[in-house]
Amino acid sequence: MSAIPTHETLTAHFQAVKSADLEKAAQEAKAAGAAATLPQLCPLYKAAKPLLAIVVNFPFFPTAWKQPVVLLMGVFDAICP
Repeated sequence: MSAIPTHETLTAHFQAVKSADLEKAAQEAKAAGAAATLPQLCPLYKAAKPLLAIVVNFPFFPTAWKQPVVLLMGVFDAICP
């Protein structure tokens, strides 16, 4: 599990993300369906990762809710360059 992002680091992260690039990647991934490739999915994961980190570190969410997110993040961390 990574450190909880601060408001400042989240703001900087999302200012650096180009929404047009994400929208394009999302459209390509949807069009590819089950055959979606890592080049299409990894940019979406990297953009969402700070929010996912907040979810898994939020104390009011039960562990059972967080565990699937932690596992998903672990998979994407391992396969996305």
